[in-house]
Amino acid sequence: MLKIEIDVDGVLANLVDNPIILNRVRAVYPEYSSACVTKYDFSDLKEQNEDAYNIIFASFKDVEYMSNLPLFDGVIEGLRRLHNLPVAMHVHTLIKGSMDNVRGRERWLENLANQVSFEYTVDYMKKQMFSDTDILIEDCPANIEASNAKFKILILHPYNQDYANTCRDVVVAKDFNHATRIIENYISTLAP
Repeated sequence: MLKIEIDVDGVLANLVDNPIILNRVRAVYPEYSSACVTKYDFSDLKEQNEDAYNIIFASFKDVEYMSNLPLFDGVIEGLRRLHNLPVAMHVHTLIKGSMDNVRGRERWLENLANQVSFEYTVDYMKKQMFSDTDILIEDCPANIEASNAKFKILILHPYNQDYANTCRDVVVAKDFNHATRIIENYISTLAP
């Protein structure tokens, strides 16, 4: 059985371009949109408006916010499609920050796992990728590079556009639903 590892932030969860964040950040930076974040570490946003940057990172420490992150459109349907394939899904989240962030993320994953069956791990600051992963769905170029997955899919965002234009041995998907269709096609090409 193939093992799929799926990241949370930027793949399943809309961390920086959802109504809660937009309302919080636009109170101090009315021009804010996800297009303002073109670097994975948000350093460009910090240069544009440090107050907006601080609001976003304060939200990452907010248990209530992290427990209720909005899903990108179509995530539940995509997870259900993957669940019906001959694969073992594992959803991971790599957390940097406070234990409040970890508690919020654990609640979020538990709620999602109740809707669609899968295993999950909250990895607190270890940045450990699983060595036996066959397929990786990720938005962070560094995590893509660190993984030894046989088949890697990058979810495209403004902050990873440069990497997407230059990466090799990585398939680029516009969103999670697109990634699930790519996986369905990939699996169909494998010998039985």
